[in-house]
Amino acid sequence: MILDRWMLPIPTGSTTCEVGAGKSLVAELLIKHRRSLKQLLITDQSSRMLEYSRQFEVAGATLRVATAGDLPLPSDSIEWLVASLGDPYNTDTFWTETLRVLKRGGKAVFTTPAYDWAKCFRDVNDSDAGFKEAEFELIDGRRVRLPSFIYSEENQVDLVETHGLIVNEVCHVTIADLKAEPLSPKLCLQRGPAGAVVSGFLITKPSS
Repeated sequence: MILDRWMLPIPTGSTTCEVGAGKSLVAELLIKHRRSLKQLLITDQSSRMLEYSRQFEVAGATLRVATAGDLPLPSDSIEWLVASLGDPYNTDTFWTETLRVLKRGGKAVFTTPAYDWAKCFRDVNDSDAGFKEAEFELIDGRRVRLPSFIYSEENQVDLVETHGLIVNEVCHVTIADLKAEPLSPKLCLQRGPAGAVVSGFLITKPSS
């Protein structure tokens, strides 16, 4: 939903990097609208996860194993950067790298689990400073904690703009926007149809 809203107007052939992609959402969107993948770089720090995007190589995309904080790109080299559910690397290092690789006037689309959802689902009392990790249950029953940096909208905007970028627009995917049935109780459905699930930020690198 968010990528459709912000990326479909981009000119054909725009240089784009998708960070932490796993199976590339950008590639699927471009193919759906009969756009070329020749200017798309798909990255993930896990070679195993990147294999989910291997199918897009035949359509012209380039795949690279890389961390979000050390992208295989020259400075000022791309017009678009996309990070879907980028909370695991929503850090100073990533935003510094985003500023570095974007051309002047270039744009980034960043999405993260919504802060209001995190407050409900993670049930942490002291959440004013944001959330720093998430707990997952593995198939063998073990529980692991992994980085997941989720902040209030105000604090997220501050984090981005502290690194010299500009947040142009913020939008949210709500429970009402999800068409699948039945909806998971993990979405905290008691919040009602207006409850935010995912938050998106459209960001620009200043032209001067």
